[in-house]
Amino acid sequence: MSRSLPISIALALSTVGFAVAGAQTNSNTRGFMIGAGLSSMTVQADFGTVNTSEFGIGYHGEVAYGMERPVVFFARFSSTVIDSEIDYDMTQVDVGARYLFLGAAQNFRPYVELGLARRAVTQLDVFIEEVEPRSISSSSLGVTGGAGAHLFVTPRLAVDAAVTVSPGTFSEWSTFGQPVPVESVNVTTLGVRAGVKFWPFSK
Repeated sequence: MSRSLPISIALALSTVGFAVAGAQTNSNTRGFMIGAGLSSMTVQADFGTVNTSEFGIGYHGEVAYGMERPVVFFARFSSTVIDSEIDYDMTQVDVGARYLFLGAAQNFRPYVELGLARRAVTQLDVFIEEVEPRSISSSSLGVTGGAGAHLFVTPRLAVDAAVTVSPGTFSEWSTFGQPVPVESVNVTTLGVRAGVKFWPFSK
């Protein structure tokens, strides 16, 4: 799949949103929200003196709750298959808060977000100490930050696009619950996501 797919989808969703944004639409972000969409991830890894950059396409889902003020608490899950010489799966769970700019009378609501990120990686068919190939896995806990925007097409439905960055270190690797001698890897993931968000109980 093309590296530009999520960006193209984000632009397409924005175009549709602007096409219907001529009519005034409230953007009440209070209460419960659910969302989903496509996402991409660029993984920049540092193995000592070796640096790599790899790319993958996946999906994400999110639930959130908006407060009286323009603050939203969210939990998001994403899963991405990274395309490299040895493909691997990267999952990420983010928990944090989002601050929205402009007021509820605006269709366009840019925001910034900050939170904690739990990332897990599973790599298949890895040769360790010249034995048969096996899968290895690791996880890391770090921070995540990003910026994006909602574009409301109805009072309950918005298209959404955002970019995020999440640094961290995968220091302990295992296979079938047993530790394996794999060096620590410093990893920064750069994410782009595009999708829709729905407030089912918004008035």
